[in-house]
Amino acid sequence: MELTSQQRRYLQDIFGDRINFEKRERQLYSSDVAALPGLLSGMAGHSEPAAIVQPRDEDELVQIAVWAQNNKIPLIARGKATSGYGGTVPFQGGMVVEFNRMRKIMAIDTGACSIKVQPGAVWEDIDRRLRERGLTLKSYPTSYPASTAAGWLATGGAGIGSYEAGYFRDSVLQVRLVQPDGEIKVLSGEDLDLVVNASGISGFISSIEFRVMPLEKLEVQAFAFDQASAAAQFIEALYEEQVPLWSLSFSNPEAARYRNRMPLNPHHGPGRDRLEVPEQFIVLAAYWHSSSARELLGDMAAKHGGALLDDETALHEWENRFSPMKAKRLGPSLIPAEVVV
Repeated sequence: MELTSQQRRYLQDIFGDRINFEKRERQLYSSDVAALPGLLSGMAGHSEPAAIVQPRDEDELVQIAVWAQNNKIPLIARGKATSGYGGTVPFQGGMVVEFNRMRKIMAIDTGACSIKVQPGAVWEDIDRRLRERGLTLKSYPTSYPASTAAGWLATGGAGIGSYEAGYFRDSVLQVRLVQPDGEIKVLSGEDLDLVVNASGISGFISSIEFRVMPLEKLEVQAFAFDQASAAAQFIEALYEEQVPLWSLSFSNPEAARYRNRMPLNPHHGPGRDRLEVPEQFIVLAAYWHSSSARELLGDMAAKHGGALLDDETALHEWENRFSPMKAKRLGPSLIPAEVVV
C-alpha cells in the first residue's frame, strides 16, 4: 500500500522531519529483531510500510489515529522491536508509528512507590531514574537495556522478577489508550485485557502508571544439577516451601555449551579471560538481602543432588541475563529467548 502525494504532503506539513518516506528507511522497518525463516516469508504479507512517523505526545497520537481511520490506512505500533515475534512488522503495508520520541519519565511518587512514563520509555532508563530516588523496578524483561514499557505490556510482560511480582500487568495502576477512532480510554484492573498481549491492535498506549519498590541489595546463587528432573524437583520444592525469591531462572547443558564456545571478543576491543560454566542444568536464584532465602537454598539443593557454584560463576550467569540470544552468533538454530518459572 502506497500513500498518495496528497496524503504525503498532509503528513509532511504536520510532522516535518518526524515523518519518513524513504525507501531504504522503510525497508529497515519491514522486520523486527528476528529474521523470518524463508519457509514463512511467503505468508508474511506486505511487510514494507509506506511511511514511518514519530509522534511526540498523546495529542499527535489522536491526530494520527483519526487521519488513518478516515483514509483507511493501517497503523502499526513499534517500540524497539525486540520481541522477535513479528508484532511490530506490517502485514498490509500502512504506516509504522514509532515511539522513540515518547520516552519521558512523567512522574515519580516515592511515597506511593509508583511511576508514570510515556510508552517509549526504555526500561534501563526508567530503572536508572528510580534508583536515583531509592526505588527500583518490581520486574523487567531480559531486553531491559533496549525495550520499552508499552512494548513489554503489549507482549505479555513476564521476565526477571516475575517469580515474585507476577506479570507486569499485576503492577500496572493505569494505562491511557488512544483507540483507533481517536477516543481516549483510561484502563485499569480487568480492563487491561484490552492492551495486554494485544501488540498494539487495540490502539496506542500513550502513558503507563505502575508500582515500583524500595531499592535493596540483591544477592544471587547458582546451583548445578546433572539431571533435568533433579533441577525440576528443586524448583518445585522452592515453590512449595515458599522460599522468598525475587527471580528464578534456569538453563540447560546445551545453552552452557554454546556460551562456552562464544568468541571472547566478538565485535571489537581487547579479549578477556573466558569463564566456562558447567555444562549442566543450572538454576539461578536471586533474592533480596533481607530475605531468608540464603539459609534455605543450599540444603534444599543438596537434598535434590545439586551443587552450589562459586560466586564468580553465579555473578557471571546473572550478568548474562540480558543476553539470552548470544549463542545465535555461532550459527542458525532454534533457541527460545526465555522461559519464565
